[in-house]
Amino acid sequence: PSSLTTILNLDGSSFNTQFVSISSLIIVIFIVKTFLAILGNRKILIFLGNRAASASSSMVSKLLASKPDYILRKKSQELLYSITAGIDNLILNYVSAACVLLTEALFLAVIIAGVVALSPSAGVIALIVFGLSTLFISRLTSRSGKSLSEKSARLGVQYNERLLETLSVYRELLLRSDLDKASSETQAVRALTLRMRAQLIFLPTLSKYLFEFSIVIGGALVGLSQIILQDSNDAIASVVIFVAASTRILPSLIRAQNSFLIMKQSEGGAQVTLDVISEIDELLQKVDENTHLEITSKFLPSIDVENLTFSYPETDQIVLKEINFSIKAGQFVAIVGQSGAGKSTLVDLLLGMYEPTSGYIEVSGLPPREAVKTWPGLISYVPQDIAIIDGTIAKN
Repeated sequence: PSSLTTILNLDGSSFNTQFVSISSLIIVIFIVKTFLAILGNRKILIFLGNRAASASSSMVSKLLASKPDYILRKKSQELLYSITAGIDNLILNYVSAACVLLTEALFLAVIIAGVVALSPSAGVIALIVFGLSTLFISRLTSRSGKSLSEKSARLGVQYNERLLETLSVYRELLLRSDLDKASSETQAVRALTLRMRAQLIFLPTLSKYLFEFSIVIGGALVGLSQIILQDSNDAIASVVIFVAASTRILPSLIRAQNSFLIMKQSEGGAQVTLDVISEIDELLQKVDENTHLEITSKFLPSIDVENLTFSYPETDQIVLKEINFSIKAGQFVAIVGQSGAGKSTLVDLLLGMYEPTSGYIEVSGLPPREAVKTWPGLISYVPQDIAIIDGTIAKN
């Protein structure tokens, strides 16, 4: 077009010179764009990786600072997912996909502007066809992507939890010949998870096919409009321009659409983490009523329990009712009872893992949690199941 040759000061040059100059300019633009995209994406991903690590560390600190009963009642795999994969979805995947989407949107704007400069009718039709296609595909895939991703994440947590439970009671299952039953139940959850993962993998492929169909429709509309408005020669030229531009528009559109889909899937996959963060923040905002109690300077090895009644959170069943006893320094006390009578629950209450529903517990004159904070290391606990961590003797 004359406008482009005028801008490049090529009006007096031969056709070959104009062709070589314009082609070289286009090649340089694409090379620079590719180089800047690679460099920018690398720096962005490194930055987001560091931010994700920082967010995971902050979440672990908040989790450990929250109430012990919250940690005890949550599934360990749910907390693990929230701190690891959930944070990755929330920061690394979501934000990086948003950056790619923004980059591709800017690139598409430049390409469409170039097509409009070369052939206004082809540019307008390309903008309408690809714009409507993008809106249709986004509505078609985004909701499904978010929903499937969230369900897949929760089922993945459930599968890991069941698998670990099965392995932890392997001896009992073996003696009862229940290994096949346990395996079938566990694998049923895994099969459902994988079916959802397969649907998530299919969604980007669906976008690709629909965009390819858009090129056919757009090319036909460009040719038909030029035949009606101009002549067959202009129609052929406009179709060639449209198809040539589509070879660059289509890959960028697919990347942009896939980035948007990744954002929706990451949003769904991060929902577990968002729920946990909301719960932790709510717990940390609650002020402990015992934080302003007077603290004695010397630790007294005594335990006083008065009118202790307890039921687990979100249940009405009373586990312990009006328990009263005192343990003084130097005494040895055994707590005896039938299985399920509440012995372990009572010990958890003495350690401050749970708060009494009514009544009170004092260790050296303070509530258990305040006693632990005031005299760290002076209260010890030997559990039924000993956990050995992979580390030195000192760490254990």
